[in-house]
Amino acid sequence: MMLKSRNMSFYKIVPFIILSFLFVKPIASTAIEDTSGCRQKLIDLRPYFYTKPDSVLPILDSLMRNLKGIDDGTLKEMLYRAYGNIYLGMQKAEKATQFYRHGISMAKHLKDFPFLVKFTSGLGIVYLNQGNYDSAAPYLNSAYRLAQRINDTPSMSQLMTDLAHLQSAYGRYDSAVTLLYLAEPYFLHTNNNFQLLLLYNKLGVIFQNTKNFKNAMHCYQMALHYDSLTNKLNFAPQLLSNIGQLYFSEGKYDTALYNFLKAKELLSASTDPRSYYGNMMNIANNYYQQKAFKKALAIYKKVSHAAIFNKDKTINTAVTINFGNVYFALKRYDSAHMWTKRGLQLAQKNSMKVFERNALETLFLIDSAQGNWVSSIEDLKSAHRLSDSLVNERTLNNIENIRLTNKLEKEKVKNDFLKKENKLRKESLQKQRIFIFVLAGFILFFIILLSLLIKNRHKIKKLNGELKEKNAVITRKNRELLEYSEQLEQQNRMKNKFFSIISHDLRSPFNSLLGIIEVLESPEYELSDEERKELISSLGTSARLAYNLVQNLLEWSRLQQGKIENTPFAFHVKSLSVQTCELYALNAAQKEITLACAMDEEIMAYADERLFANLLNNLVNNALKFTNKKGSVKITSSVKNDVVEVCVSDTGIGIPKDKLETLFDVDNEYLKPGTSKERGTGLGLTLCKEYAVLMGGTISVESTEGEGSRFCFTLPAKA
Repeated sequence: MMLKSRNMSFYKIVPFIILSFLFVKPIASTAIEDTSGCRQKLIDLRPYFYTKPDSVLPILDSLMRNLKGIDDGTLKEMLYRAYGNIYLGMQKAEKATQFYRHGISMAKHLKDFPFLVKFTSGLGIVYLNQGNYDSAAPYLNSAYRLAQRINDTPSMSQLMTDLAHLQSAYGRYDSAVTLLYLAEPYFLHTNNNFQLLLLYNKLGVIFQNTKNFKNAMHCYQMALHYDSLTNKLNFAPQLLSNIGQLYFSEGKYDTALYNFLKAKELLSASTDPRSYYGNMMNIANNYYQQKAFKKALAIYKKVSHAAIFNKDKTINTAVTINFGNVYFALKRYDSAHMWTKRGLQLAQKNSMKVFERNALETLFLIDSAQGNWVSSIEDLKSAHRLSDSLVNERTLNNIENIRLTNKLEKEKVKNDFLKKENKLRKESLQKQRIFIFVLAGFILFFIILLSLLIKNRHKIKKLNGELKEKNAVITRKNRELLEYSEQLEQQNRMKNKFFSIISHDLRSPFNSLLGIIEVLESPEYELSDEERKELISSLGTSARLAYNLVQNLLEWSRLQQGKIENTPFAFHVKSLSVQTCELYALNAAQKEITLACAMDEEIMAYADERLFANLLNNLVNNALKFTNKKGSVKITSSVKNDVVEVCVSDTGIGIPKDKLETLFDVDNEYLKPGTSKERGTGLGLTLCKEYAVLMGGTISVESTEGEGSRFCFTLPAKA
């Protein structure tokens, strides 16, 4: 593929110089008496906005000077838009913003909604190019809504691509791809090669971010094709650099280097320093992977001496850390340590987690090589913490990638249908043209053509029906996949908890049982009566703990299998609560804890009595377990909006705030012995939540460490 040169030859400049004289001289002499002619001149200048902005600006200045005193708001709007677009292309954000804001004021004054769409979207794009996404969003959304209202299809298609850029920046790749595919048909229909170039490049970046090599490469190749068909911008260097990064991520370093070097030939350090030195960084990284460390070091030094090194945070941080990597590879450990430490500080300052992790991993290697084992271990720990955080982010990206793949399947079906429909429409138009030419002498042919048109309409209807069916199937499969994923996640947590209890909690009391039995049975031990009583007491405690654990496991298992049903009846809450107090009165007395049941005798609940009793017993037992001697446990109840709330409050040791959110979850690992070293099963609060939900209520907790806890659950007050 032939790539465009950035150099402008003399024979290309001469016609433009002549063109500028033709525009400027008449304007100065006639003082713009004919404003319609000036509008045409502005339209003629549009192809040069991006390719020759420095030459166009003097012509626009001349037009603006001669517009003084002339009441032509539309012409002024055209001028403001021309200025804004040129300065946007030259990356002069302040100038572009100034003219777009002037344009918005004028368009509002004139109630010129098409121009208001263009100025508002232009201002949004300025913020988008600066990376200020929160400021860009309201302008782009407002412009899109207005374009919809006035049925401005060209602006809507353009805004879809800008909104896709915004969605991609927020990591919403499925939404971005949908918007781009919605905009694609209009650009294809109007042969807008420049917008197709930008559209396919954006798609390529999204697929590259989601690790979809095949689709990313296809989109970059399509973008290169449309770049060769447009004269607005030379986008080839950026596309070649993107393709190089794609091959680099696949470990194909020779092919990656070839594309980076081709991009370098088309870039200039003076006109586009960020792209130029960013591409130089890609070349250096490629050399590093190929173990050409001295070549990589030479390029990093060149980048560090450039003015952009101190202006661009990403380049500054990356080069600094890469210096450390190269010096380590060259076994120059002191220099490696200095540069890597500096890079780590920059990464932490700029919140660049990936760079921070890379710097810590390099520091670990350096400290290990120098025998600084304490420092190397700390480096490794910090790197692992960051890696865990990045793994979670990568997991979210993988989920996003699954959504994107499903979305693409749906979009493919849509695109196939649109292509078939477009083909049928083209065939129909061709046949209609033939019909017009031969209408007078070929009546029979007209009848045949008409029958073909009817047949085509039947085909379109059939395709519409097939598309609806396929959409319904895809929607149903997506819903089933989501539900299945949630079920798997829940089952995985239950499995982990179950295995944890079986492997640890259940084995522990049985080990105690076996140990005590072994002592009692062995003739080697001569035990006194007191020792034998103490062992028998311990044997009973361990047996009860194992029994309670098995009971809870069985109860939990029955709940998960749906074998426990809620059979509600109306009952007095206090009567069952008093039974619980009587049941645990001995336990409370042994720990000298005051157990009170302060409840209104008239309050009635509509729920399953057995489930209610089990839930309340668990909460009271829990409260007694974690309350010190001389403390208190209190059961209260109240009625609010046909809901009964029962609360168990204690003056115990409390629960840490960071544990409250997951306290009722099945995979909660917060397990602490009671104030008298009582041991629990770890399933009590999980069962409480299951009971509350089964009875149609909720459960919550409030707690302060050292002061106590308050567990509350709700039940229906009546049927």
